[in-house]
Amino acid sequence: AVRSNQVEAIGQLSIEDSFSRSFLLQSTTNQLKQFGYNFFDVSFSGFPQVMDTPIGPDYVLGPEDTLAVHIWNVPDPSFNQSYVSTVERDGTIFIPQLGSIPVAGVSFSKVNQILHGKLSSLLKRFDLHVSMGRLRSIKVFVVGEVVRPGAYELSALATASHALYAACGPAKSGSLRHIQVMRGNKLASDLDFYQFLLKGDRSQDIPLQSGDTVFVTPIGPVAAIGGPVRRQAIYELKDRTTLPELLELAGGLAPSADRRRCQIFRVEAGQKRVIIDINLESNSKGTSQELSTAHSQSIVDGDFVR
Repeated sequence: AVRSNQVEAIGQLSIEDSFSRSFLLQSTTNQLKQFGYNFFDVSFSGFPQVMDTPIGPDYVLGPEDTLAVHIWNVPDPSFNQSYVSTVERDGTIFIPQLGSIPVAGVSFSKVNQILHGKLSSLLKRFDLHVSMGRLRSIKVFVVGEVVRPGAYELSALATASHALYAACGPAKSGSLRHIQVMRGNKLASDLDFYQFLLKGDRSQDIPLQSGDTVFVTPIGPVAAIGGPVRRQAIYELKDRTTLPELLELAGGLAPSADRRRCQIFRVEAGQKRVIIDINLESNSKGTSQELSTAHSQSIVDGDFVR
Protein backbone atom coordinates (compact mmCIF):
# COMPACT_ATOMS: atom_id res chain seq x y z
CA ALA A 1 0.00 0.00 0.00
CA VAL A 2 2.86 2.38 0.84
CA ARG A 3 4.46 1.72 -2.52
CA SER A 4 1.20 2.09 -4.47
CA ASN A 5 0.24 5.35 -2.79
CA GLN A 6 3.65 6.91 -3.29
CA VAL A 7 3.86 5.77 -6.89
CA GLU A 8 0.49 7.30 -7.68
CA ALA A 9 1.36 10.48 -5.81
CA ILE A 10 4.44 11.14 -7.92
CA GLY A 11 2.79 10.13 -11.18
CA GLN A 12 4.82 7.05 -12.04
CA LEU A 13 2.09 5.40 -14.15
CA SER A 14 2.71 7.52 -17.24
CA ILE A 15 4.37 4.74 -19.25
CA GLU A 16 1.47 2.35 -18.68
CA ASP A 17 -1.08 5.09 -19.37
CA SER A 18 0.76 6.08 -22.53
CA PHE A 19 0.59 2.57 -23.99
CA SER A 20 -3.04 2.22 -22.90
CA ARG A 21 -4.05 5.44 -24.67
CA SER A 22 -1.90 4.97 -27.76
CA PHE A 23 -3.05 1.45 -28.58
CA LEU A 24 -6.61 1.50 -27.28
CA LEU A 25 -7.91 0.60 -30.74
CA GLN A 26 -5.61 -2.40 -31.15
CA SER A 27 -7.82 -4.72 -29.08
CA THR A 28 -5.84 -4.58 -25.84
CA THR A 29 -8.42 -5.76 -23.36
CA ASN A 30 -6.40 -4.95 -20.23
CA GLN A 31 -3.94 -2.23 -19.43
CA LEU A 32 -0.46 -3.72 -19.75
CA LYS A 33 1.75 -3.43 -16.68
CA GLN A 34 5.47 -2.77 -16.53
CA PHE A 35 7.25 -6.04 -15.91
CA GLY A 36 9.02 -6.74 -12.62
CA TYR A 37 7.94 -3.88 -10.37
CA ASN A 38 5.34 -5.92 -8.47
CA PHE A 39 8.23 -7.92 -6.97
CA PHE A 40 8.75 -5.03 -4.53
CA ASP A 41 5.10 -4.58 -3.54
CA VAL A 42 5.43 -6.55 -0.27
CA SER A 43 6.13 -4.29 2.70
CA PHE A 44 9.69 -4.37 3.99
CA SER A 45 10.06 -5.88 7.47
CA GLY A 46 13.80 -6.16 8.02
CA PHE A 47 16.14 -9.07 7.44
CA PRO A 48 15.99 -11.54 10.33
CA GLN A 49 16.40 -14.33 7.75
CA VAL A 50 19.68 -12.78 6.60
CA MET A 51 21.01 -12.77 10.17
CA ASP A 52 20.49 -16.57 10.32
CA THR A 53 22.34 -17.24 7.07
CA PRO A 54 25.56 -19.25 7.51
CA ILE A 55 28.69 -17.15 7.14
CA GLY A 56 30.80 -17.97 4.12
CA PRO A 57 34.62 -18.17 4.25
CA ASP A 58 34.92 -14.96 2.23
CA TYR A 59 32.97 -12.82 4.72
CA VAL A 60 35.15 -9.83 5.67
CA LEU A 61 35.22 -8.91 9.36
CA GLY A 62 34.67 -5.37 10.57
CA PRO A 63 34.00 -3.38 13.74
CA GLU A 64 31.01 -4.63 15.81
CA ASP A 65 31.22 -8.17 14.45
CA THR A 66 31.38 -10.74 17.25
CA LEU A 67 33.60 -13.84 17.28
CA ALA A 68 33.22 -16.89 19.51
CA VAL A 69 36.60 -18.57 20.13
CA HIS A 70 36.69 -22.05 21.67
CA ILE A 71 40.00 -23.56 22.90
CA TRP A 72 40.22 -27.05 24.41
CA ASN A 73 42.36 -30.17 24.74
CA VAL A 74 45.17 -28.10 26.27
CA PRO A 75 47.38 -29.50 29.08
CA ASP A 76 47.15 -26.18 30.90
CA PRO A 77 43.52 -25.97 32.19
CA SER A 78 43.59 -22.16 32.12
CA PHE A 79 43.55 -22.30 28.30
CA ASN A 80 40.52 -24.59 28.08
CA GLN A 81 37.98 -21.83 27.71
CA SER A 82 35.54 -20.15 25.36
CA TYR A 83 35.73 -16.44 24.63
CA VAL A 84 33.24 -14.09 22.99
CA SER A 85 35.00 -11.04 21.62
CA THR A 86 33.67 -8.10 19.61
CA VAL A 87 35.80 -6.47 16.96
CA GLU A 88 36.69 -3.04 18.35
CA ARG A 89 36.74 0.20 16.39
CA ASP A 90 40.50 -0.14 15.96
CA GLY A 91 39.88 -3.46 14.20
CA THR A 92 41.15 -5.77 16.94
CA ILE A 93 39.72 -8.46 19.18
CA PHE A 94 41.03 -9.17 22.68
CA ILE A 95 41.67 -12.76 23.80
CA PRO A 96 43.08 -13.22 27.31
CA GLN A 97 46.61 -14.69 27.25
CA LEU A 98 46.90 -13.73 23.56
CA GLY A 99 46.26 -10.00 23.80
CA SER A 100 44.89 -7.77 21.02
CA ILE A 101 44.78 -9.34 17.57
CA PRO A 102 44.01 -7.27 14.43
CA VAL A 103 41.23 -8.93 12.38
CA ALA A 104 39.32 -6.10 10.62
CA GLY A 105 39.45 -6.48 6.87
CA VAL A 106 40.38 -10.13 7.20
CA SER A 107 38.19 -12.88 5.73
CA PHE A 108 36.49 -15.24 8.15
CA SER A 109 38.50 -18.20 6.84
CA LYS A 110 41.80 -16.44 7.66
CA VAL A 111 40.85 -15.56 11.24
CA ASN A 112 41.13 -19.20 12.22
CA GLN A 113 44.62 -19.33 10.68
CA ILE A 114 45.69 -16.16 12.52
CA LEU A 115 44.51 -17.42 15.92
CA HIS A 116 45.97 -20.86 15.28
CA GLY A 117 49.34 -19.25 14.57
CA LYS A 118 49.20 -17.20 17.78
CA LEU A 119 48.34 -20.23 19.90
CA SER A 120 51.01 -22.37 18.22
CA SER A 121 53.68 -20.05 19.57
CA LEU A 122 52.46 -20.72 23.12
CA LEU A 123 51.12 -24.27 23.10
CA LYS A 124 52.27 -27.60 21.67
CA ARG A 125 48.84 -29.23 21.75
CA PHE A 126 45.39 -27.69 21.46
CA ASP A 127 42.13 -27.72 19.50
CA LEU A 128 40.58 -24.50 18.21
CA HIS A 129 37.21 -23.57 16.79
CA VAL A 130 36.13 -20.07 15.71
CA SER A 131 32.54 -19.15 14.88
CA MET A 132 30.62 -15.96 14.18
CA GLY A 133 28.37 -14.47 16.79
CA ARG A 134 26.38 -11.29 16.22
CA LEU A 135 26.90 -9.59 12.86
CA ARG A 136 27.45 -5.89 12.46
CA SER A 137 25.05 -3.64 10.57
CA ILE A 138 26.08 -1.42 7.68
CA LYS A 139 24.70 1.87 6.42
CA VAL A 140 24.08 2.17 2.69
CA PHE A 141 22.39 4.80 0.53
CA VAL A 142 19.66 4.09 -2.02
CA VAL A 143 19.11 6.98 -4.42
CA GLY A 144 17.86 7.78 -7.91
CA GLU A 145 14.52 6.64 -9.25
CA VAL A 146 13.34 4.73 -6.17
CA VAL A 147 10.11 4.87 -4.20
CA ARG A 148 11.78 5.70 -0.87
CA PRO A 149 15.29 7.09 -1.35
CA GLY A 150 17.40 7.42 1.76
CA ALA A 151 20.00 5.88 4.07
CA TYR A 152 19.33 2.36 5.35
CA GLU A 153 20.93 0.21 8.04
CA LEU A 154 21.11 -3.38 6.88
CA SER A 155 22.77 -6.61 7.87
CA ALA A 156 26.41 -6.95 6.82
CA LEU A 157 25.24 -9.83 4.61
CA ALA A 158 22.84 -7.62 2.64
CA THR A 159 23.15 -7.40 -1.13
CA ALA A 160 22.02 -4.75 -3.61
CA SER A 161 18.60 -6.39 -3.97
CA HIS A 162 18.08 -6.25 -0.19
CA ALA A 163 18.76 -2.50 -0.24
CA LEU A 164 16.30 -2.04 -3.10
CA TYR A 165 13.69 -4.06 -1.22
CA ALA A 166 14.18 -1.88 1.86
CA ALA A 167 13.57 1.21 -0.30
CA CYS A 168 10.34 -0.35 -1.73
CA GLY A 169 12.07 -0.89 -5.06
CA PRO A 170 12.60 1.27 -8.13
CA ALA A 171 9.81 3.66 -9.06
CA LYS A 172 8.26 2.92 -12.44
CA SER A 173 10.35 5.74 -13.85
CA GLY A 174 13.45 3.81 -12.73
CA SER A 175 15.38 1.11 -14.55
CA LEU A 176 15.37 -2.56 -13.57
CA ARG A 177 18.18 -3.25 -16.02
CA HIS A 178 20.79 -0.70 -14.98
CA ILE A 179 21.04 -0.58 -11.17
CA GLN A 180 24.49 0.62 -10.18
CA VAL A 181 26.40 -0.08 -6.97
CA MET A 182 28.89 2.73 -6.38
CA ARG A 183 31.79 2.09 -4.01
CA GLY A 184 34.29 4.85 -3.35
CA ASN A 185 33.14 6.79 -6.45
CA LYS A 186 33.76 3.71 -8.60
CA LEU A 187 31.25 1.37 -10.23
CA ALA A 188 31.31 -1.94 -8.32
CA SER A 189 28.40 -3.60 -10.15
CA ASP A 190 25.79 -2.87 -12.82
CA LEU A 191 22.83 -5.04 -11.90
CA ASP A 192 20.33 -6.22 -14.51
CA PHE A 193 17.39 -7.32 -12.36
CA TYR A 194 15.80 -9.11 -15.31
CA GLN A 195 18.53 -11.76 -14.96
CA PHE A 196 17.20 -12.57 -11.51
CA LEU A 197 13.48 -12.30 -12.33
CA LEU A 198 13.66 -14.36 -15.54
CA LYS A 199 16.59 -16.72 -14.91
CA GLY A 200 17.19 -16.73 -11.15
CA ASP A 201 20.72 -15.43 -11.76
CA ARG A 202 22.02 -13.33 -8.83
CA SER A 203 25.67 -13.27 -9.84
CA GLN A 204 25.57 -9.48 -10.26
CA ASP A 205 23.78 -9.00 -6.92
CA ILE A 206 26.96 -8.33 -4.96
CA PRO A 207 27.24 -8.07 -1.14
CA LEU A 208 27.24 -4.46 0.02
CA GLN A 209 29.81 -2.68 2.13
CA SER A 210 29.21 0.17 4.54
CA GLY A 211 29.02 3.47 2.68
CA ASP A 212 27.98 1.92 -0.66
CA THR A 213 25.44 3.75 -2.81
CA VAL A 214 22.80 1.87 -4.78
CA PHE A 215 21.79 4.14 -7.66
CA VAL A 216 18.73 3.41 -9.78
CA THR A 217 19.11 5.06 -13.17
CA PRO A 218 16.13 6.40 -15.19
CA ILE A 219 14.28 3.75 -17.17
CA GLY A 220 15.55 3.04 -20.66
CA PRO A 221 13.60 2.33 -23.87
CA VAL A 222 10.47 0.23 -23.40
CA ALA A 223 8.23 -1.89 -25.63
CA ALA A 224 4.93 -3.62 -24.97
CA ILE A 225 3.78 -7.05 -26.13
CA GLY A 226 0.21 -8.34 -25.99
CA GLY A 227 -1.97 -11.07 -27.39
CA PRO A 228 -1.41 -14.83 -26.99
CA VAL A 229 2.01 -14.76 -25.33
CA ARG A 230 2.94 -16.30 -21.99
CA ARG A 231 3.50 -13.00 -20.20
CA GLN A 232 1.87 -9.85 -21.59
CA ALA A 233 3.68 -6.79 -20.23
CA ILE A 234 5.73 -3.69 -20.94
CA TYR A 235 9.42 -4.59 -21.00
CA GLU A 236 12.50 -2.43 -20.67
CA LEU A 237 14.89 -2.92 -23.57
CA LYS A 238 18.63 -3.29 -23.23
CA ASP A 239 21.04 -2.64 -26.07
CA ARG A 240 19.65 -3.67 -29.47
CA THR A 241 16.62 -5.91 -29.02
CA THR A 242 15.17 -8.02 -31.82
CA LEU A 243 11.63 -9.34 -32.12
CA PRO A 244 12.60 -12.92 -31.08
CA GLU A 245 14.40 -11.51 -28.03
CA LEU A 246 11.27 -9.57 -26.99
CA LEU A 247 9.22 -12.74 -27.44
CA GLU A 248 11.70 -14.55 -25.20
CA LEU A 249 11.25 -11.89 -22.49
CA ALA A 250 7.50 -12.52 -22.75
CA GLY A 251 7.99 -16.25 -22.22
CA GLY A 252 7.31 -17.17 -25.85
CA LEU A 253 4.13 -17.64 -27.83
CA ALA A 254 1.07 -19.38 -26.46
CA PRO A 255 -0.22 -22.45 -28.40
CA SER A 256 -3.17 -20.39 -29.69
CA ALA A 257 -0.93 -17.79 -31.37
CA ASP A 258 -1.17 -17.37 -35.13
CA ARG A 259 2.51 -17.33 -36.07
CA ARG A 260 1.74 -15.97 -39.52
CA ARG A 261 0.35 -12.73 -38.14
CA CYS A 262 2.52 -10.68 -35.85
CA GLN A 263 2.08 -6.93 -35.97
CA ILE A 264 4.31 -4.15 -34.67
CA PHE A 265 2.55 -0.85 -34.05
CA ARG A 266 5.03 2.01 -34.15
CA VAL A 267 4.93 5.78 -33.95
CA GLU A 268 7.58 7.38 -36.14
CA ALA A 269 8.84 10.94 -35.91
CA GLY A 270 6.48 11.58 -33.01
CA GLN A 271 3.33 11.50 -35.12
CA LYS A 272 3.34 9.05 -38.03
CA ARG A 273 1.84 5.70 -37.10
CA VAL A 274 2.95 2.60 -38.99
CA ILE A 275 2.04 -1.08 -38.79
CA ILE A 276 4.69 -3.69 -39.62
CA ASP A 277 3.40 -7.17 -40.47
CA ILE A 278 5.77 -10.06 -39.63
CA ASN A 279 5.40 -13.78 -40.40
CA LEU A 280 6.84 -15.87 -37.55
CA GLU A 281 5.97 -19.19 -39.17
CA SER A 282 9.06 -21.41 -39.03
CA ASN A 283 7.93 -24.07 -41.52
CA SER A 284 7.89 -24.10 -45.30
CA LYS A 285 4.91 -21.75 -45.50
CA GLY A 286 7.16 -18.80 -44.71
CA THR A 287 9.65 -17.61 -47.32
CA SER A 288 13.32 -17.30 -46.40
CA GLN A 289 12.99 -13.54 -46.76
CA GLU A 290 10.08 -13.43 -44.31
CA LEU A 291 11.94 -15.58 -41.78
CA SER A 292 15.05 -13.41 -42.09
CA THR A 293 12.94 -10.30 -41.51
CA ALA A 294 11.33 -11.84 -38.43
CA HIS A 295 14.68 -12.68 -36.83
CA SER A 296 16.38 -9.39 -37.64
CA GLN A 297 13.48 -7.02 -36.93
CA SER A 298 14.60 -4.53 -34.30
CA ILE A 299 12.25 -3.34 -31.58
CA VAL A 300 12.47 0.36 -30.76
CA ASP A 301 11.31 2.52 -27.90
CA GLY A 302 7.51 2.76 -27.77
CA ASP A 303 6.75 -0.26 -30.00
CA PHE A 304 3.67 -2.35 -29.30
CA VAL A 305 3.85 -5.95 -30.56
CA ARG A 306 0.65 -7.94 -31.00
